[in-house]
Order: sequence, then structure tokens, then C-alpha cells
Amino acid sequence: MTTKSNTYFTTRRRSRLHMTPAEIKFLVFLFMVLIFLPLLVQEIAQPHYMLKLKDALKSPSPALRASMALDLHATLYADTKPFVGRIATLQKGVVISYKGKPIIGEGYGLGVPIVHKDGTPWLASRAKIGRFTRGDTVILAKVYYYDTIETDKEIPRLRYRRQGRVLTRIRVNYFIYQNRVDVVADLRDARRKGAEEVFFMNELSGHLFRYAITQNRRKLDLLNWQLAPSGLVGLVSPKLGLTMWVQCNDTWDRFLGREVLSSWKWYGHIESDWTGCVIHVEKMPARFQYTLFFQKQ
Repeated sequence: MTTKSNTYFTTRRRSRLHMTPAEIKFLVFLFMVLIFLPLLVQEIAQPHYMLKLKDALKSPSPALRASMALDLHATLYADTKPFVGRIATLQKGVVISYKGKPIIGEGYGLGVPIVHKDGTPWLASRAKIGRFTRGDTVILAKVYYYDTIETDKEIPRLRYRRQGRVLTRIRVNYFIYQNRVDVVADLRDARRKGAEEVFFMNELSGHLFRYAITQNRRKLDLLNWQLAPSGLVGLVSPKLGLTMWVQCNDTWDRFLGREVLSSWKWYGHIESDWTGCVIHVEKMPARFQYTLFFQKQ
């Protein structure tokens, strides 16, 4: 009797621990869901890997390049590469690389116009690009199509909302020669469409470019944003030994800023990495131009 009862209870214990193949598959599926659900939520709120996967599955998007001095390269993308940060779905300007590695962080790159109409910022998610040469100068051209508005929402997918129309288009020619980038923008269509002002974004990595200097080498600690002094201003990277100078007419206000933050939101990890000089252009001229140039420290 004792032997039979022991055998019975041992069999019962084993049967409770035994799982069918279907149960094992369900537990594996549940485990995978728990692992990838946070990543999926973040990708829905702020895409990164989905954009890279989409780009890898389709035919390669055009990219135009120009070599510069000081081991620098300038690249212009037709899509929104490098797919980083909150503005991963928005167009970038000239993407600068140093010794083969991009140095714009999650910034806009160089020479991106942001249009304001009726107090609403309009941004571009689509563009066309071209490349020309004039002697030793390479001209990288980009036509930005302004089809996205910026809202006050925190989540990137809600903050930048694609519209069913294009407000305007702006063509920008980037003249690349040695260590210099001349930005020349045609604003006639934006002016016809009623835009009141344009902000030209020039942003690099905040981890690399840590402070600004004036023409007489006075150091400026960067906040999130501040009015720049008159004359030349430069963004300095002590790690790379590089300074990017911004040269434009003092008629226009310029703002300096930097943000390097790391925080956790409900939808995942958020990191800010940009240092910038923004040029504020009011009264919408038909044409606007300024110069950016790099120097070794």
C-alpha cells in the first residue's frame, strides 16, 4: 500500500511539472514578447531600427558626397539619415564626417531651413538632391519639401505630424571647397506662400562640440538657447581639435545652444546630443546665404 501510494504521488508531481510542446512554445512566445515589448513601444513612439530596416530592405537611397580638407567629408542624403534621435524622420542638411565617422550626433547637420507660418514651424520629411562641380568646388544641392508641422507634444510621433500637403519648397545649394561650406538658399517660394521667417539650423554632436568661442577667442558656455554676440562665432570640439566657424551678416540674430541629456520616458530611453548655431532670418528675403568653415585648433 505504501509503495503504491508513493508511486502515485510521485507520478502526480511529475505530471504537474511536465509541459506539452504547445505549452513550451507559448512560454517562449510570452518570454520574447516581454523582452521586445519595450523596444516595440519605443519604436512606435520614436522610430530608429524600423527606419534602418526599411532602408535595408529597399533599394539604397541616393547619397552624394564631397571630400573636404582636415579629414572631413560632406554627405547629402535624399532620405532622413542618419535616423537618430527625435528628428529621425526629418530631413538633415549636410552631414559632416571626420575620419569616416559622422559628427552631427542627433542634430540637423548644416544648413537646414525651418519655415514658420502663422506661428507654426514647418519641417521637411522629403527631399531631392543633386551634385554639380564648378572648378575645384563641389555643389551639393537639396530641395526640401515642407510637409510636417511641429506641435508641443512630447512624444516624437505626435510632436512631428505629417500633413496632407506641402506648404512650400526651398532649394539650398551647398558649395563645398576645402574646409568651407557656403550655404545659399532660394526663399522665393516660401515668401510667396506667406512664410514669415526662417531658421537655418547648423547642428553638430553635443558630446563632441562642447562650447563656443568668439572671434577674439572668448569662451562661451552653451545653454539651451542664447543670443550669440556679433562677429564670428565658433563651435569647439576639444576631443577632435576642430572648430566650426559661422560667418553671416550681423543683421540677423544668431542663437547658440547645446543639449546633452539622458533620461527614461515611459516609452524608452531618450538621449539628446546636439550643439548648434541657429540663424534667424526675418522679412523673408528672396535669397539668403552664409558661410561655415572648419579650422584645426
